Amino acid sequence: MPRPRGGKRRAEGWARTTIPSIAICLILCMLCKVLIGDTFVLHTSSMEPTMVGRRDGGDRIVLSRLHTEFADPDRWDVLLFQYPNNLSTHYMKRLVGMGGEQLFIRGGDLWVADHAWAGSLEEGRRRGRVAILRKPGPTRRAFADALPVISQGELEPFGADAWRRYCAVSKGPSERWTPDDDSGHVTVETDEPALAHLTREARDLIPDAMQPADRMTTARPVSGGAHAVGDLSFQIDVRPYADAGSVIVAIADGVAGVTIRAELAVDGDVSGGPTRLKLDDRVIATSHVRLEPGVWSSIRIENVDDRVRLSLDGADLCVRDYGHPVVPEGAEASCPASRVSFGITRGRADMRPISLHRDVHYVAAGQTRFLIPAGEYVFLGDNTASSSDSRSWRRTAIRVLETGEILQGDAQGVTSTSFTLRTGNPWSEPDGTWRFADRLGNIHSFEDPNEWHEVGTWPTPYVRREWVLGRGMCVLWPLDRFTWLR
Repeated sequence: MPRPRGGKRRAEGWARTTIPSIAICLILCMLCKVLIGDTFVLHTSSMEPTMVGRRDGGDRIVLSRLHTEFADPDRWDVLLFQYPNNLSTHYMKRLVGMGGEQLFIRGGDLWVADHAWAGSLEEGRRRGRVAILRKPGPTRRAFADALPVISQGELEPFGADAWRRYCAVSKGPSERWTPDDDSGHVTVETDEPALAHLTREARDLIPDAMQPADRMTTARPVSGGAHAVGDLSFQIDVRPYADAGSVIVAIADGVAGVTIRAELAVDGDVSGGPTRLKLDDRVIATSHVRLEPGVWSSIRIENVDDRVRLSLDGADLCVRDYGHPVVPEGAEASCPASRVSFGITRGRADMRPISLHRDVHYVAAGQTRFLIPAGEYVFLGDNTASSSDSRSWRRTAIRVLETGEILQGDAQGVTSTSFTLRTGNPWSEPDGTWRFADRLGNIHSFEDPNEWHEVGTWPTPYVRREWVLGRGMCVLWPLDRFTWLR
């Protein structure tokens, strides 16, 4: 039987409508990839614990190209960019220094001045020409969440064992403090000021983010631990009794050399005055809010970037900025440990520490002063104790003796296929030959080390605006690590 004539027309009609639709979908997908979004897999640990990087594949990050295609990036953004010494290699780090300004790294903090300042950081701070950089709220909170000194999981339940392991009495008789396993708190009863402190030191230790979150501080560290950290956030729950005087929470910042002390008044106590926030012995803020006897209240005291924040049950009572003397150059590693204390002036109160977190500590290693050209940026890794970033990037140049050609490349031989830092560039291969990676990603081979001559090596800390490829939006994979990047 002859085939119906309509079948061929239907097939042609299907092809005419479907093939263009598929083509349009493919074009739209490509446009989305180019203009809207892409993903990037992290292979190094320089951004831990914000993002986990492993050589065999770490976190998969969702990128937004629109954020950088039509507007300049903002300070503290996590950005993907071409590495200045090998443009075929892409790095992902945090933007901290902007074009046209001068950036300093000292004592775990970042400081900024204009290009005109030619003096020292110390003198500039005294004259008001240099100011500390303060992180926006979302970034500050993201760092604190990711960097526990003592996590909430370690302190729950807070009974006799946790008291002995994490606390010690620093003022008054130790018998004034009574931990209770059944109630999960410690009771202090005294007729004179009584203080206890957390015994674990706050250091720039980077915990392994692949370990369980409730035991991050006891897990294998990724790096760090050599420097004391003074920028801390401490949370404690308190239940004062009717006879209680002021409740005390304090941070003795060993890096800045200052003590932040909050004295929270209890309702019904007319002799202690209002709630007060002190910097050393000077009152810098007061509040008429008081603790209610017999009721649990959550207190948080935070000292980050020379800004003090005292909160009660999630609401800010006092927020004050201050300035501290700059740590002398070279003395960062010898700063004393910070101490977090809590207690009461008199009477009785139940207390249970909740957690102690820290801010990121920017290690002053390599280049620590940057005069940033217009249209260029400075980037640092969040894992500042172990990050190849603007502090350490260097370029090398060699002359090929046979041709006279000058080749430039990364001083440690970074390539697009290997993030391993080598001892030099060129480097020796197992077969006896030598390789040189230039800054465009090309690999040059030499049979003998006498075929080239080293010209020089110099720092290259800046990233041009046109090398920025996109902004990191979130950790997409693995799903149990999904988080928005702040």
